[in-house]
Amino acid sequence: MSFYEIIHLPTIYILLCGLGVAIFEWFIPYPYFIRPRLLLSPFAYLGSKVNKPTNDDQKNYFAGIMLPTIIIVPALILYVATSVLVGEEAEKYLALLTLLLILESRPYRTLGKIITKELKANNIQGAKELLQKFILRDTSKLSCLGLTKATIEFIVLRLFNSFYVPLFYFLLFGIETALSVKLLVLLSQALNSKLPSNAIFGMFTKKLVNIFYILPAISLVPILAITPYKASKASLSHSLEIYNNQWPNKVSGILLAYVAGMLNFKVGGPRYYSDIIYRFPQIGGFKEPEITDIKRATRLTSFAIIFTTLAVVLIKSAIYYYYILS
Repeated sequence: MSFYEIIHLPTIYILLCGLGVAIFEWFIPYPYFIRPRLLLSPFAYLGSKVNKPTNDDQKNYFAGIMLPTIIIVPALILYVATSVLVGEEAEKYLALLTLLLILESRPYRTLGKIITKELKANNIQGAKELLQKFILRDTSKLSCLGLTKATIEFIVLRLFNSFYVPLFYFLLFGIETALSVKLLVLLSQALNSKLPSNAIFGMFTKKLVNIFYILPAISLVPILAITPYKASKASLSHSLEIYNNQWPNKVSGILLAYVAGMLNFKVGGPRYYSDIIYRFPQIGGFKEPEITDIKRATRLTSFAIIFTTLAVVLIKSAIYYYYILS
């Protein structure tokens, strides 16, 4: 079998096309007004309509199950119906277009560059106002150091859950799974259970999305372990020990633990949501982060995502090729 024939095997071809779409989103700018993060406000509005303060906890928990269901199921039905209408030949292009629409890395990488520029210019207020547009936690009380930490945490986690997670599920299970997971990620952000009003209502979405985060998070660890960004053993061990013993979210925490530990700076600490303070442990190394660490953290996370994606494509292609030959 020639190389041309191999890359045109159906499964390998769609894997390579998916990789091409990811590269396109990563490097080629296209308008932000078609980004899925714009669904956060409508989702939060829908949540406020069914998450009634007068309801008891059981009703609000049930509403927190039903809202994701009535959003994700119709979206899947619409996608499947559209794919049937366009036909088998065009369906793969529909899948790739949908993948492009649900991947988001550029808005967050660009945000990191802008906030870095504002902090270096000592425009603390401008950085606060800009970051506040993207996150739920209150930025008004943050110092330059606090803004640096918050920006690092936000970008690392958003590159993971808004770009890598849907791409990972597309490569492994196809566009229907990727679309479902992406909508679930958006709902978990819009119905964030850290907000007091969503403590019960957003609990189901939080639990479910964390289940879907497990495989992508685990897949990044081997690449992070062999990254050229070499950490001291003491710094990384210290970070992983805090993660293991104190960090509340074990799934997303592993990524923060590795990035902060390998680059030897601290993240975490107290943060405010609707005047409620949450005290997170300080995970990472031994030093406080500097403004330039925003760029370093973005690069390390990007490195891990890019090479893990390549590994997933190669491993699945090899397994499929072996299966075809056998």
